[in-house]
Amino acid sequence: MRDRLHTARNFLHTHRKQTERWAICLLFFILLFFLHRNMSLNLSDDAIFSQELEKETLLQHISHLYFKTNGKIFTDTMAAIFTYLPSFVWKTVDIGVLFLIVLCADRLFITSRNIILSCFSILLLDFNYLTSAGYVASSVNYTWCTAALLVSLLPLKYASRFEKKPLLLLACWLAGLYAGNQEQAGAIVITVYTLFIAASLVKKMKIHRYIWIQYVITIGSMILLLTAPGHTNKATSFNIFFIPDYLALDFFEKIIRGFTSTAAVILTGQTVLWPLFCFLLMLTVWAKKRELSVRLVSLIPLAASLVCGKWQRYLPLNIQEIFSYYTPWSFQMPDYRYIDAYTYTDWKFYVPLALALFILGLVLLEILWIFGTDPKGIIILLILGAGFCSRIIMGFSPTLYGSSYRTFVFLCLALGFCIAILLDKLLLEANRPKTMLGFAVTILYVASTYSDSLKNIR
Repeated sequence: MRDRLHTARNFLHTHRKQTERWAICLLFFILLFFLHRNMSLNLSDDAIFSQELEKETLLQHISHLYFKTNGKIFTDTMAAIFTYLPSFVWKTVDIGVLFLIVLCADRLFITSRNIILSCFSILLLDFNYLTSAGYVASSVNYTWCTAALLVSLLPLKYASRFEKKPLLLLACWLAGLYAGNQEQAGAIVITVYTLFIAASLVKKMKIHRYIWIQYVITIGSMILLLTAPGHTNKATSFNIFFIPDYLALDFFEKIIRGFTSTAAVILTGQTVLWPLFCFLLMLTVWAKKRELSVRLVSLIPLAASLVCGKWQRYLPLNIQEIFSYYTPWSFQMPDYRYIDAYTYTDWKFYVPLALALFILGLVLLEILWIFGTDPKGIIILLILGAGFCSRIIMGFSPTLYGSSYRTFVFLCLALGFCIAILLDKLLLEANRPKTMLGFAVTILYVASTYSDSLKNIR
């Protein structure tokens, strides 16, 4: 009798879990439907792409992309196709792609199998970032590349299971081709695979052949992009979105520009993701550590993100200008004041850069406190590092500012994944008060971000 009751309870528990999972997925689809419902597919580059297939065939368009425009024969071909088709086609596919990101993140990063955590990573994304080039052009280059990137990483965890699933394996290879056709996504996939293969070789572990194939495919796609005549033309043909002094910048200066322009928006900027991430870091540290000194240190990144970010407007004007410097060609994107021949002797211009590096150092320390030798710590460090590097390498692009906020999409989604992992950690720690507080604050942030995105859809 006891065994039957135990079996019945297990069945009901499993059935309830599945019902909750389906309910969350349904709510996610409904929320995305309302976001997409009034999106115009005639903004900025979308209006240009919508005319392409009326003037030339698909093959001619691909040839034009490869030899003259930018070499992005996969991503920008998708933009031309989906702006040419009825708008509901792209909207339906885009919702599906965003849900694919949720599923991949759930499989790759979430131990507790609570799919709501992966849903947060999408719902925390500010969809206003996608308007600068148009929703279609931005999505195929950023959110769709994120989906392709995550699918490309699946063999690292599930290669042995793909032996009997050739369609999933083919999907991974196609995703590698697509991700490799975008500089930021391709660089992330190649870097992660390089680190994985190097670690496996050092540990003398066998590397599955599917991992090698995936690695080669992504590298091949990236080489195809970087050697395309159109890619070279893009880098050398001046237009109004270029930084005027780009050709005069050396390697180090480009790295600095990439970092400071990223830090001015994320670490000491006006985004909601970074303060939420710092809050959950602090909360998780407090759930793991009782030492007063450790808890006080974990408060610093959160306090800095609020004082220099959301509350920056209450600071004296001369301090605001140090943390949010605007140039005539920055398209209203903040940066730190350049350290050049006129400013290098003034210590105050080094403050924001030093503070940003200090905050990042404390964040890394908090992650070590939370995860210790747990492999999840390495995963969250890789995600965070990949996100920041995807934006910092924009310093090597003459359109560092001209490409606007859409270049932050990879970093924003990376922060969303890190937030999901931290909530997952709180759940596994079974610290109910702190877990409930973390979920409550995250849901408030989700509601605020979603409301702002919905209000500004055009």
